Amino acid sequence: MKINLDKIYNILRVITICALIAVLAFLICRKIVPENSVSYSTDFSAPAKFIYGLYPQGRVSLVDVNGEIQQKIIGDPVYFQVYSPRKFSKAKVVLKFKKPKDLSVKMGVRLATGDWAYYLKDLDESAGQFVEQEFEFDLAKARLEKNKLQFMIASPDVIFSEEKIIIGKAEFTLMK
Repeated sequence: MKINLDKIYNILRVITICALIAVLAFLICRKIVPENSVSYSTDFSAPAKFIYGLYPQGRVSLVDVNGEIQQKIIGDPVYFQVYSPRKFSKAKVVLKFKKPKDLSVKMGVRLATGDWAYYLKDLDESAGQFVEQEFEFDLAKARLEKNKLQFMIASPDVIFSEEKIIIGKAEFTLMK
């Protein structure tokens, strides 16, 4: 039986070219985001791949509430960083939280205009119960640094409050 090496080389060449095209198409789709939006979420039970936070470590602690891992905010402010494969026009954030009554808490996105410039929105009252609140932020003036957006949760009086803010889940949807 005679083996035709030219046929084998041609088959290997076609397979290699197809594999390279598939890898290139995958990488382009990850950067272009053909579905016009990208969503990430974390419930803090494990590190999230595209969400970093809450941080810094000294201002948050992990707590177990009824078998669910959650973040307790004990200092001010705390941050999330969210990976953005490209520029988007708006972000929808859904936050599941519990906060003490009459404690002022705000959430916002970092703006490109200055080091400490944030567009902040108030968190609703939760009456000591977990609630979900949806925020929408315009990203036209947001700072996108190293493909990351920074979000902040601020409550200057949390360090004086006996009860703390607890974050149960965070979902980020970036849209064109």
